[in-house]
Amino acid sequence: MSAFSAMAQQQRLVQHLDLSSPMLLIFATGNTNQINIVQDTVDYVSISSLVPLDTACLPQIFLLQELEQLPEVDVTRLVVNAPANVDQVEIHLRNTTLGITGNGRSDIRVTSANPDDTLVFKSLGVNAMHYCYIGIVSPVKTKSITLYSMEHGSVYCTAYWADNYFESCEPTAILNISSRNGEKVEGEDRRLITQSFRYKPKYPTRYPAKDRLHISLVGALLQNMANPNEITFEQYLNLPIQTTLSNWQVELGYDVVCRPHFAFTMGLGYDFARYHYRDPYSSIGTELYFPFGPTTEFGTGGDSLKYWHTDLTSQHLTLPISFTYYSQTQHYNGFHAGLDIIAGIPIGGAVQHERYSNYDDMTFNDLHTPNVLNNFNRVDSNIQFDFRVRVGWGRWNVMAQFSTIKLMNYLWAGKLLPLRIGLELNL
Repeated sequence: MSAFSAMAQQQRLVQHLDLSSPMLLIFATGNTNQINIVQDTVDYVSISSLVPLDTACLPQIFLLQELEQLPEVDVTRLVVNAPANVDQVEIHLRNTTLGITGNGRSDIRVTSANPDDTLVFKSLGVNAMHYCYIGIVSPVKTKSITLYSMEHGSVYCTAYWADNYFESCEPTAILNISSRNGEKVEGEDRRLITQSFRYKPKYPTRYPAKDRLHISLVGALLQNMANPNEITFEQYLNLPIQTTLSNWQVELGYDVVCRPHFAFTMGLGYDFARYHYRDPYSSIGTELYFPFGPTTEFGTGGDSLKYWHTDLTSQHLTLPISFTYYSQTQHYNGFHAGLDIIAGIPIGGAVQHERYSNYDDMTFNDLHTPNVLNNFNRVDSNIQFDFRVRVGWGRWNVMAQFSTIKLMNYLWAGKLLPLRIGLELNL
């Protein structure tokens, strides 16, 4: 062991140790010391006292031993044997596979370097015996946890979430747990536990209703697609394929099935879309017509196209069904990907709006006497059956949504199948 460096003004001695073995066991023989085990980003140990410390015996307080009982696993044991005149012992470590045994009248606290953080372990084992007190102060998230109290020992745990857990307490000991896997432990269990529990849930992590509920906002660039087998190339060039931010959706969903890395969601939503026609004279119906042709009193010769605008607005009540994969058990964090199946019922049909104005947008001057024309036609729209693919990180998704049912009959051009590409935000 390397020599200790003294901090005389605090009567605190610090030594850096390598505690990063695959499995670390801390064994405190105990006197009347307070031992703080702190999950940190560095490895070191320290002792402090109000009385002068004898440095000649310090190397015997912390002993690192390589255990050979388990040859298939590298196990290191840190033995802590502080004399009674040492008031406080601190062990800072990065190791996430940890076992703690207290034997004697010691006060052992397990916490994080930041008091507001949660302890994260691959596995954690705690054993208190012979009047030792072990308190797990910070909440714990781990794959496996073992809490064992015997022979007048006491173990107190604020809260833990674990895939597998084992709890055992002898009649003369105390095992006090406030919260287990998100559920409050009842009073009779908190006072005294006289039997062992072992639980291996098929789906270990439980998600409350507030974590299952999703409100999504989707904004997309909407582009129409048509079946090229039903139209000529010239007609295809005149299709209303003007790409613009003209679609938004609001959805409320609930995870009917919620697992650590998978969720099945059903919900209710609203879909609003406005299609801007590339050909300003296009019309839904049985023919392509020119209501006021370029030589009418409202037109200005060949420039008349600039003053014509035609769009189509549709609204649907949607029933989305979602399948989502999450890389993190906390679903609002990390990478996720999903597939949505969206059925929709049209609300009041679609509305086509044809409008004309000879007000010059470029010069802000009237070309002639101002003329404005608005023509509204209601068109029957079909039900909606879309597929949406989502890939994202955290609360944001990039999505692409494709319709499998034509929005309506566009008789001179074939089918209108909306394609949408945009962003989705989960609130």
